[in-house]
Amino acid sequence: FNDYTQPNEALERGEIDANAFQHKPYLDNQIKTQGYHIVPVGYTGVWPIGLYSKKYTKVADLPEGAVIGLQWALYMHGFGGEKDEFEPHP
Repeated sequence: FNDYTQPNEALERGEIDANAFQHKPYLDNQIKTQGYHIVPVGYTGVWPIGLYSKKYTKVADLPEGAVIGLQWALYMHGFGGEKDEFEPHP
């Protein structure tokens, strides 16, 4: 596929059996706006995932308490600290 609309279109038409490229909010929006009959059947990990910064050039330079944006799936698998410390970004 060469854009983000094609996997769901193909799935809706029955050309493929499953796809794995989107997060749940994107899927929910596609179902709402396109009328797709697609449901989540499982969750995947996307590897390798890099850590990127405009300010730091090495992981060691990140200060304690640095704010890092994580994909929800990573957080759910323990990569984001304690669950009671989680503050979702709007």
